[in-house]
Amino acid sequence: MTLAQQNAAAAGQPLCTAGFGEVLTGADLRVAIDWLNAQAGALNQAKKPSLGVDDLLAIAQQQADLRAKATGLIALNIQWLAGQAKVEVEHINDALAYAQGVIDKVKTLKQHLDAIAAVVNFFGSLLTAKKIGEVIAAGKKLKGDLDGASERA
Repeated sequence: MTLAQQNAAAAGQPLCTAGFGEVLTGADLRVAIDWLNAQAGALNQAKKPSLGVDDLLAIAQQQADLRAKATGLIALNIQWLAGQAKVEVEHINDALAYAQGVIDKVKTLKQHLDAIAAVVNFFGSLLTAKKIGEVIAAGKKLKGDLDGASERA
């Protein structure tokens, strides 16, 4: 996937500029792929006999969504346009660290699933974005959603 040209300054986000031929691949995102799969596995601990069917289905859906995004990232291939803004692996890893901090603080299953859903939505946007501005907007939404979950914790 090649992202269409967009001025990073117009998006209001200072990002590094891509050089000619720079690509973000699934191999670059191994930490994110592992994190998503680990979160899916960790949700098994949330499955308690006292939970209702709706909660168990919500957990199963989140697990499926996490694994699907992890699988999608494996084949990711974003070709950044030279001279335009780019998102780097460090940005994504920082977002995951921030998300993990929120997840570690939440107290309810709903808050946990909401925080996970925010991360899943971000990666969905990364996988389908046509412009760098869409990735930036998804990152801002992720932070806002995680901040909201953190405040409710």
